[in-house]
Amino acid sequence: MSCSSIGYFFLGLFLLFWLINNPSGWYFVVFVVLVVAGIMFAANKSRQTKSIIALAAMAKELRQMENGIPKLAGSFLALEPGEFAFYEKTGVQLREYKSPGRESSGAFGGVGIRVAKGISVGGGGYKGQSRAKPEELTVLDTGKAIFTNQRVIFVGPNHNREWELDKLLDLQISDNGYEVSAAVSNRNRTSALASDASTGITPGVLFAIAVQLSKGQEDEAKKMAGEIASQIEVQYKALNK
Repeated sequence: MSCSSIGYFFLGLFLLFWLINNPSGWYFVVFVVLVVAGIMFAANKSRQTKSIIALAAMAKELRQMENGIPKLAGSFLALEPGEFAFYEKTGVQLREYKSPGRESSGAFGGVGIRVAKGISVGGGGYKGQSRAKPEELTVLDTGKAIFTNQRVIFVGPNHNREWELDKLLDLQISDNGYEVSAAVSNRNRTSALASDASTGITPGVLFAIAVQLSKGQEDEAKKMAGEIASQIEVQYKALNK
């Protein structure tokens, strides 16, 4: 048991004895519990309100895409022939599976060498091995994601990534598109983008639309935007009740 756990235990024990000897102290405890519960309820309500506002804004943007896929002007990106950027999103996390380090294991062993009667010198040594710890999904960087009809590009202060959509092998999208992991044939590691709706349409939804555009299926991309908007509208209306 850690020192902090022991400290909390004795503090709780002291409080219990104090309440037994001072029954009126229960009123104070109840008051504190009610205040804390009120603060937690207000904070949760505030988060829910922000979520509803963000979802409503996301649905509105998708409705605009349903009417026509935008083509961004003035992007710093060097575009390929026939390529156009249709969305830039900030506050996006780049995630990859990485090992948090290595761990060692082993033991001392060997035989003793007899030098004289009753005297020996240990002849053993340390034998061990080092192996990488299991990989964990790690946030590598936070930056901007650019979505085009041919590629998805992440640009951050420390890392850059590019997914060529014609080399896409696998795509996994979480609920509401908050996270998307993509594997491409020219990279041996699967990377993920993650962000909520507070800075616009989520990366998973944008990635799915980009895939449709890469196939030359703009009408399908617009249809997808409208269908996802309808699903989101149902969600935020339910939350707003």
